[in-house]
Amino acid sequence: MVSDEVVNMSELEVKVDLLKIALAIQLAFLGTFLSNQLGFVLPILRQFAGSLYLFLVPGTLLALILKLNKAEFSDFLLYSIGLSLSSIMVLGLALNFIGPHIGINRPISPLPLFITLTTFFAILYTFCLLRRKKEAVLTFQLEKNLLPTALAFLFLPLLAILGDYLVYYEDNNILLLILLVAIALIAFSPLSKRLQPLYPLIIFLTSLSLIYHIVLSSPFSFGGDAYMEYGFSNFVVSKGIWNPSVIAHSYNTALSLNILVPFLCQLCNMNVTQVFKIIFSFILSLVPLGLYSILRKQIGPEFAFFSSYFYISIRPFYTWVSEFIKQGTAMFFLMLIILILTSKREERRIADEILLLLFSFSLITSHYGTSYVFMLSLIIVYVFLVYRDKRLAGSLTTYLSLYIVLAISWYMHVSEGSVFETILNIGNHIISNIQYLFNPEAAEGLRMLTYTTPFLSYKILKILHLFTDFFIVFGFISVAYHKLRGREEIFSEEFFSFSIPSLGFLLLSIALPYFTGMGFSMGFQRIYTIVLFFLVPFCIIGVTRFMRDIEKVFTISLRKLDLRFLAIFFAIFLLFNSGWVTEVTKEYIGSVAISQARIKCCGTVKEKASLYNTYFAEEDVFSARWLSKYAVGTKVSSDFYATRVLHSYAPDMFLGKGDPRGGDLLTNNTIKELEEGTYIYLRKLNWEDGIMTKFCHEKDWIWNTQDILPTLNSMNKIYSNGGSVIFL
Repeated sequence: MVSDEVVNMSELEVKVDLLKIALAIQLAFLGTFLSNQLGFVLPILRQFAGSLYLFLVPGTLLALILKLNKAEFSDFLLYSIGLSLSSIMVLGLALNFIGPHIGINRPISPLPLFITLTTFFAILYTFCLLRRKKEAVLTFQLEKNLLPTALAFLFLPLLAILGDYLVYYEDNNILLLILLVAIALIAFSPLSKRLQPLYPLIIFLTSLSLIYHIVLSSPFSFGGDAYMEYGFSNFVVSKGIWNPSVIAHSYNTALSLNILVPFLCQLCNMNVTQVFKIIFSFILSLVPLGLYSILRKQIGPEFAFFSSYFYISIRPFYTWVSEFIKQGTAMFFLMLIILILTSKREERRIADEILLLLFSFSLITSHYGTSYVFMLSLIIVYVFLVYRDKRLAGSLTTYLSLYIVLAISWYMHVSEGSVFETILNIGNHIISNIQYLFNPEAAEGLRMLTYTTPFLSYKILKILHLFTDFFIVFGFISVAYHKLRGREEIFSEEFFSFSIPSLGFLLLSIALPYFTGMGFSMGFQRIYTIVLFFLVPFCIIGVTRFMRDIEKVFTISLRKLDLRFLAIFFAIFLLFNSGWVTEVTKEYIGSVAISQARIKCCGTVKEKASLYNTYFAEEDVFSARWLSKYAVGTKVSSDFYATRVLHSYAPDMFLGKGDPRGGDLLTNNTIKELEEGTYIYLRKLNWEDGIMTKFCHEKDWIWNTQDILPTLNSMNKIYSNGGSVIFL
């Protein structure tokens, strides 16, 4: 299957027969699946073989059919994974709606999915065996002297996993602190030309390690939208079918949650939490790798590495987006679309059109927010290209029209227009509040810029972010100026065109009232993650050109310092963004992962309340499961953030419900007016630490459980596990 021959003393030429490898993985998956069906459980092997099969095999065969084998190895790998995930979504969607008509009442269950996917494999494999046998052999070079270094970098994710184990079970964060220092030192990689062949691997492993150190720090769902996403995915897994009309909610329109996650759960024998934390972290980690591949062809490997490292380093990427499965999946498909659009070819082949169609459908059905941001960007890009390059604009016309039709049709049909209506309401809300332009109370981005705090580390972090924002703008203006004068070839017209709406979205997030946050389901940090994908290289270009300008003014040479300066800056940038500095100085919560042990032990009231906004205690999960199993009726009153646990682990009672309002939100006033038969659910934070919460942006959002204790003492305590309690 794999052969190699010595090209010279330091290089190996590796030849990989993709058809033989695909067949071997198929047989391994077949063996583990059938053994499980017969009652012989093979721990880990089923999960590993299933994940490898679903990630690589269908997409690799499709990539061969589309003749993508001549692409660079990293690009071929990205296309293969993208095609695998897209085909799973399409097959799952088709089976979900066709299955009930042919007697399959639970189409999203192991056996129907296995039969469907195996049949699909047989068709693809037969075609490739007959028509693509010669193209199935991939050849690439490996430098023997870099293999030990590559293996050393593979220890980064392992260090993240071991560090998370220690911090959760032993309350010791030393390994995670060491991990973050190691990742900070990776910023110096571009100073070594010898490491250049390993840049893609380093970027991927760095990204994966940063995400793992957050999401694996607790064995339960937590943070962002993950608590609601978990509920919807788990609902489909338990029912064995997706019904988009059973719950009128925007989350119930996302195939990423309702088809892709259940598909992976059923065939890999994993639960939803494992798929979220392990598999989707892997998918999100491919985004910076794709960004590197896009930029390397335009600004060179060193600058592309720094751009990708900058993107990895921003806190929203590995915290916020890793907690929003819908957006993380959509970002992966967005990256693939840009990779295709920026590929330098004389004319777009039919294979590219098929890829664009599949990846666009997957993007649209993965996350409504990202899909509409991209649609608006496409429109602006098209208008700009009509002015700049009518040939490029003409090649984009069909794709733009198709994307708009797909996006609007999907959400008008599946969500019955609710998502589309939300977008219109956002516009109306912005216009009706336009008098609050540049008002920090209404503009979330400006509020974050003007937020004051006594903590020195936070002030330094804000300065570092302002530094990057300044050089993004400086670099963009410099590139735009030279492009308008016809002297700039550093970026393709397509990539530069996408940077224009991205910079516009960033500025609007700062200036316009309710453009993000309260008035828009995507907060500033999530929008920032999308637009920064197109803006990070301008920061690198801005810094280097600023240094060139200094050279001209002061007639000095700084050419040997630009890469060193960037390495030092981004190493410091990561240590501040990751919360490493704040944990060492003990100033405030910098990270749920590395700060949780200290806060549980001796944190302040505000620190504990902030931690348990996103962190699910084990006792809370058990009590939520008990309530879901034994409760009579669905009337439950709790503090604000308890609903996140209940959404995840009592989905039959809470799925589709919004944030608690009225009697559902437990306060010292509402507890006296509860309807008969209402359960009072108290988390470990509420009962053991005596801390109750409202929405964190409200004034006086933290209050004391002692305020309602007299009323609780007059009620029946029907459940207690030493931390969380339930009253009736």
